[in-house]
Amino acid sequence: MQLGNILSTAKSPVCCRQISFQVLGEGPDGRQVSAKAEASLAFVDEDKREEYKFKARDYLEAHEYKNRPVPRDVLDEEEYRWFLMAALRNKDDEAQQFCPNDQYSLFRKALIVEQIGWLMKSYREFVKDEYGEFLTPGEQAALAEKAAGK
Repeated sequence: MQLGNILSTAKSPVCCRQISFQVLGEGPDGRQVSAKAEASLAFVDEDKREEYKFKARDYLEAHEYKNRPVPRDVLDEEEYRWFLMAALRNKDDEAQQFCPNDQYSLFRKALIVEQIGWLMKSYREFVKDEYGEFLTPGEQAALAEKAAGK
């Protein structure tokens, strides 16, 4: 069967995973505030991933690295932020982004570097859990035992 036929008969909606994390912001008095955020992680297709890589570079070149080369580690971190913009969805309506693109500067300030790493790790675990072909034989056996109730 060809891919088009497989996808046209697919009945399973793409799943998401609920996730909670802290966000930072600025209160009305100018002091830093923190709050618990709840969102859903969703899969990011390759076209969207590429689009957001360009957005990351464009953002840095427009705001922080005008007429200067962007260091690779800074670009990587920015790409992760933009990737998370696509992966994080509104938990009550997963068709909507957790944070719209036009509020990126707010999102950028809301996450510390360590959280970006944790969220990316959570995304990778989500993908691994949903796509069995990424599991090692040992992980597949453990999952089969768990499903069998052992």
